[in-house]
Amino acid sequence: MDEMTFENNRISAVIICFNEEKTITSTLDSLKDLVDEIIIVDTGSTDNTIKLISQHPSRAKLYSRPWNNDFSEMRNYAISLASCTWCLVIDADEYIAEETRTIFRDTIQKIIQEDRDALYAPLIDNLNGSQLINNARIFRKRPSLRYHGKVHEYLDEEASKIIFLPIIKILHYGYVNNAYEEKSKHTRNKKLLDEQIILEPDGLRWKYFSLRYLKPEDPEHEKILQHFGALPLPYDDDWEVYAYNIKSKLIISLLEKRNFQQAWQQAKALYEYYKDKDTCLLYLLTNYLRAQNLFLTAVQESANLLRGIESLHTDEYLTEKLNIDSFQNVLDELALYMEKNETKSDPAP
Repeated sequence: MDEMTFENNRISAVIICFNEEKTITSTLDSLKDLVDEIIIVDTGSTDNTIKLISQHPSRAKLYSRPWNNDFSEMRNYAISLASCTWCLVIDADEYIAEETRTIFRDTIQKIIQEDRDALYAPLIDNLNGSQLINNARIFRKRPSLRYHGKVHEYLDEEASKIIFLPIIKILHYGYVNNAYEEKSKHTRNKKLLDEQIILEPDGLRWKYFSLRYLKPEDPEHEKILQHFGALPLPYDDDWEVYAYNIKSKLIISLLEKRNFQQAWQQAKALYEYYKDKDTCLLYLLTNYLRAQNLFLTAVQESANLLRGIESLHTDEYLTEKLNIDSFQNVLDELALYMEKNETKSDPAP
């Protein structure tokens, strides 16, 4: 490998951190033999984070920068300090999975040869039952590629594409912290997201993430669900993942409210464009429950009509009459249904 090729294949791990003494050592342990450089920007840690970084054999390059309530600005600054052509963005409460480490370098070399402009999304396991497959973390450093958003930030570049890289697995401990830490992060992120929504009130990404911080009974929660439910299909690539998930959330919400007709309409529309197991299950379930509800409503209406039929007069001018005998079995079934339901509604002796 010539010197130029070697330089173009080097990779920097880029981290921003604050009070991560519980996890930073595991993060650095997982990186020290995999990357050519580790860049860490600390935003004002008051625990042992800085001491642990300084003593770690990975020889990470440590920088300090005051926290400014903007994750994307912090990440962009950290990336600007990287000297390698390629970057791996990883948080201080994440680490590379053990089974990934042996194939990490070979995988990086392979993707470098295949597509140098793509953004690569490793499998991120949140260790709480959820996984991320579209969060780009590996990319070639370039001026046009920058993070955007005060919180829930993302790499933003026109016409860039994200390629899922499941062979690289990152474990994320951020959702298994104690309740106090979770509440603190929740409050901070909600405040930053509110600020971002003021800047970009029509941003679908921010509406999507805001649902995490809203209770179902909050009117804004329902407003966001309905907004996504009204978006035209198929979805634009830029916000497809958000719309797909919120549309599904809306359908489930409608089912819980027993609004089967609307749930079926939404599920049918979604399944027409996105045919997978989950959308099929939603369509199947809403279709059945809608049909069942229509049937029970029709039966109840028929039962009510039957109860009052004797009070109606017979029109002597009507000559084309129904042959009751032909449908006697239907009337018998209806009478049986009425009897059962009246029995159920009778008070206990």
